[in-house]
Formats: sequence, structure tokens, C-alpha cells
Amino acid sequence: MNFKNILVEKQDAVGFITLNTPANYNTITSAMVAEVAEGVSFFEGDSQVKVILLQGGMDAFSSGMNLQELNRLSGAQNMQAPFFDDKWFALGKCRKPVIGLVSGYAFGAGLDLLLMCDFVIAADTAHFGYPDITAGLVSGTNGFERLVQKIGPTKAADMVLTGKVIDAAQAYECGLISRMVPVSLLEQEGMEAASRISSFSGPVCVLAKKALRRAVKAVPNVSSDLFDACLGLEDAREGILASVEKRPAVFKNK
Repeated sequence: MNFKNILVEKQDAVGFITLNTPANYNTITSAMVAEVAEGVSFFEGDSQVKVILLQGGMDAFSSGMNLQELNRLSGAQNMQAPFFDDKWFALGKCRKPVIGLVSGYAFGAGLDLLLMCDFVIAADTAHFGYPDITAGLVSGTNGFERLVQKIGPTKAADMVLTGKVIDAAQAYECGLISRMVPVSLLEQEGMEAASRISSFSGPVCVLAKKALRRAVKAVPNVSSDLFDACLGLEDAREGILASVEKRPAVFKNK
């Protein structure tokens, strides 16, 4: 496998997928998503792998969607064609347990990826947020629905509608993450959790995850139509351009 945007490694029964474009703070591109999907598929087919660890860099898990790419694609396609396809949901559909490890910030589409993990371990330096609304957008990857499931509708509304950023302590308090550790212990904590899971029966872990999914009744791709609707708005075009040009957006409410 030849990856340009991620690293894929295996250690015993643990598979590692690392977002690896530090020059742009691991912004989420369609190429990166395709590679993550390929990595998930690879580990799904490896009978030795029982659990997957998804991680980013120490400074940033991901700064969110690459708006320059979205600007190019949406402009060429008249702001109507969906940016996301089934590859976006490969991680969320993975049968095997997936643990997210996050240090630094996880914003927008980066947070979407973390919310597809079964649970998240964060360094005390981590920050989380959905700045999508400042660019005239909503999550197109079921992120808002998953956020509501994780932290409840009122806290989710506060994050989504204000675009506020919360730190690791706040994320732990509201249930967005399951563990918070000093940044120096993040990798160790992640490996201990993965090793413990991998010590159990692989098929039983798959069934346990399936039961958990039934409990939350997660439905993939339920908000992609809303994302497409956003792309049809003049304000979405303005928000994306303003973000790319690094200036305040001037919305016209249409």
C-alpha cells in the first residue's frame, strides 16, 4: 500500500491509522478520506487485527475540511454535487473496535472522524469544535447527529450554533471523550486500551460493537442532504471563499 496522506502500520493485533499531512494541520481532503477508507478495509480483512487506533499529530488531530479543495470542487460543480461519498463512512461502518487518540485540536470534519470512533482518548492539550457555521456550512458526514448522541441536544446545539471551541476537560465532562490524560501519556494510554481489547475474543468484540450500535441506532449519511442544501446557498459560497481568502465572511442570508 502506498499512502501519501496517512500512515498505516500494524503492531501485533493493533492496527494504526495516522493522519499525516502536518504541513496543513491534517486538513481533511477527499484523497485522505479515500486512504483512511482503504486502511480501514485493509485492517477489516486482516484476521490478526482486533482493534484500530486512529490518531493525528501532536499539534493537531485535524483542523477540519480542506476548504480550498471544497472551493474548487463545489465551484466546478455549481455548489450542488455532494463533497462526501461512501468512503467518508468507512470508519463509522467498521466492524472492529476503533479508538480515537487526539492531541491538539480536532475541528469540523476532523471531529466528524473522531465521532465515528467507538471512544476517544484525549490529551489534556486537546480542543474540539465545529466552526462549520462560520463558513456557512453544516456537517455533511452525520457529525451533528453523532454529537447529539454523545453529549445531548442542548450542549450539541451550543457547540454547533455558536461555533465555540471546548477544551479537553470540558469534552470529558460532557462525554465527548471517554478519557483525558497528560499529553506525555497519550500514546501509552491508547496502547493499553488497545492491548486490553485485543486480549479478548475478536468475534465477541465485533458482536459487542454491533450491540452498542443498535443501542444508539446510528444512521449513516442522514445529514448529507443538508450539506448539499448548504452548498446551494450563496452564503455557503461566500463563507468558503472568505475562509480561503482569510477574511471575515459577509453573509447575505440567502
